[in-house]
Amino acid sequence: MRLGMAMPALVDFGFKVNSGDLIEGLPSLVIVGKIGANGTERRSRAWISQIKRLKQESKVSIALDYTDNHLDFRSDLSNFYQDILPLVDYYICPTLYLLKSLYRRQARPSFVIEDGIEQECIRPRISGARARKRILWFGHESNLQYLIELLDTPFAHETTYELMIVSGPRAPEFLSRTDQCRRFQSRILYTPWSTRALVEASKSCQLCIIPANANDPRKAGASSNRLITSFALGLPTAADRIESYSKFERFFVDLRTPHFKELLRNPNDFHSMVRNAQDEVVPYFLPESIGKQWVNCIQAMICNN
Repeated sequence: MRLGMAMPALVDFGFKVNSGDLIEGLPSLVIVGKIGANGTERRSRAWISQIKRLKQESKVSIALDYTDNHLDFRSDLSNFYQDILPLVDYYICPTLYLLKSLYRRQARPSFVIEDGIEQECIRPRISGARARKRILWFGHESNLQYLIELLDTPFAHETTYELMIVSGPRAPEFLSRTDQCRRFQSRILYTPWSTRALVEASKSCQLCIIPANANDPRKAGASSNRLITSFALGLPTAADRIESYSKFERFFVDLRTPHFKELLRNPNDFHSMVRNAQDEVVPYFLPESIGKQWVNCIQAMICNN
């Protein structure tokens, strides 16, 4: 998603841009993005080897686009980031939390470019008083554990709504093995993840929930893209307060406060929050705006060489 928004804007501006595992020629700047989950060890060695060679042969600048908090907990990618960090000249992060994590290790010139969204705004829809409420949860399967934790609260005993889950292929098996889901008092629906499926599923829902855990280092540095997406989908949203959400507190309900119960009872009362978010917040995250931020960032790095 980050490359998909950056590259068209950079090409339109006149930069020559390549992407992939092989670095072609002697570029002015190399941006190291997500390495991905496939062949991690082999690709890590190849990437670091190429960057070390370039640093010896030219005055190339290396920027790290650091989007997941692999340095504050052990993961398959922790070693890669530990090895690449000494070679890096610039940081790019989607959140200040991640930037602070890097700065604790070494200071570098840095930029914050948030994760963008491609979803055009859908205005909030009035639901009938007798309509059975349906709550949307969407995201990667790794975030399901926070939904499960929410189902361990009195929320699970509500019977006046259904829960619609839009996620990856491992979600149904994960949910079926979970005691909290088996004890859930209402119906859980599942739709396989795609952008189109998310939009269609959202049209049958009256609100959205985004449970999280601000104390979990794996997710504490998460970007705001799920929250912004829920605004664009036109759904009043209850979320936990991770750091990247804090500046948008006027536009969503704290999941751990009585306001969440008010939202469950009457989502229509919260539509003004969504409309305000769509007018004031969402445009900043659309491709044109995010693309301009990438152009400004790259220009600043190259001019500083």
